[in-house]
Amino acid sequence: MITFAEKNIEQYKKIAPTIVFSTASYDNVEAEIIAIGEMLNHQEDAKKFIVDYTARAKVAEEKIKAVIPEGITFSLFTLAEKEIAVIPSGNSGGEAMYDLLKLKAPTSIQKLIEDSNGDWQKQRISWEIVGDYVGDYVGVLDYGQEYETTFTWENLDVVKNNKVITFDGKYFFSADPISVINQAEHMAEQIIKLVQK
Repeated sequence: MITFAEKNIEQYKKIAPTIVFSTASYDNVEAEIIAIGEMLNHQEDAKKFIVDYTARAKVAEEKIKAVIPEGITFSLFTLAEKEIAVIPSGNSGGEAMYDLLKLKAPTSIQKLIEDSNGDWQKQRISWEIVGDYVGDYVGVLDYGQEYETTFTWENLDVVKNNKVITFDGKYFFSADPISVINQAEHMAEQIIKLVQK
């Protein structure tokens, strides 16, 4: 068994051999995969996975670069009734958009994330100030939450000019390497369609 919950390890060991594995201990996907490959004695499989993962990410990134002019920025949000969550690099959805596809967040979002020191509560903004955090395009991860858009939102240029793309949240719930590479490819495809309209 593989678990991130060290506190339950003794219970799990009664069922099967158990490994504690936390992605927080590694700087990137490659390091995670190499580590898990070593733990499971599947080093060659890990190397093959990394080669495939890197190649697929590069293809998706190049497709995006071919249609997105230099300097264009993207914001990624989750909308809720009372506030908007800003999705940063490294998070589900953000890892695909910013780390794999190499899209750029607006400076205001970069500063917000930096100032939050990883505190997700500080990465939330009110509907009234969303305009300060909007890039040239906006991605919305839709998890089926109920909300009503505000006058401020409806009057954003990105909204009026159809530069908002909604991604089905069920595909962005997980942040494991297999999910993230599929998210990046899906995002690239959807963003290219929107930009080419």
